[in-house]
Formats: sequence, C-alpha cells, structure tokens
Amino acid sequence: MAGANGRKAIFITGAASGIGAETARHFARKGWFCGLYDINEMGLKAVAGEIGAENCHVGKLDVTKRADWAAAMEGFSAATGGKMDVLFNNAGIGRHGWFEEIPPEEADLVIDINVKGVVNGVYAALPLLK
Repeated sequence: MAGANGRKAIFITGAASGIGAETARHFARKGWFCGLYDINEMGLKAVAGEIGAENCHVGKLDVTKRADWAAAMEGFSAATGGKMDVLFNNAGIGRHGWFEEIPPEEADLVIDINVKGVVNGVYAALPLLK
C-alpha cells in the first residue's frame, strides 16, 4: 500500500462492508487517503482493490482490543506521516429479538464493540488528530 503523500487522511473502522466500505469509496473518489480497518480481511482486500492500493492502507483491527488499536495507529501513522484528519469510528454490530431471548454474552459483545470499541478508538487516535 502507498502512503498519503500529503493528502487528507481518514481512518475507517468497519471498512470491509456496508457504510464503512461506501465511506472509503466516497473519500477515495474525493482524493483522500483511506485507512481501511476491520476484522474481515477478505472484505478489506476487496474494498482496497476497488479504490486502489495507492489510495489506502489496510489492516486487521478488532476494535475491542487496545493492542490492536495501538498497532493500527502505528501502521496508519507510518503511511500518513503521523497525521489523521478524520476518525470514522464505524465498526458495530446489532442483535435483534426480544430482550429475554438475547443471551447476556451477546449483549456484552454489542456493548464491547459498539461502545467500548468507539472509546478505544478515540483514545488511540487522539494523538494523531491533534
């Protein structure tokens, strides 16, 4: 993957599909450098192929793991010269059904990804956003 070469840079979680992938396509079309991060490596590879290797840096990221965030920030920082213009903290999951039918472990996972994952991302990205 190429470097940002002075372009604006966006770090996108959940970039392998859905809103995250479409956000990457949108910003790449606008000339931005995109950091694509997700746990779905096959999906990331597909999105990177669409927007072009010269327009992105790709990495596996489990948003619930602070060590993954640290590694992702290190790689992204190296590709962008230590800058980030936007953190698009998009990774998330949903569980549907009656409350009593959703196991507590599933509720924990939703909170870990959708809440703690976002908080982990803000803490990790803040130095690059300043």
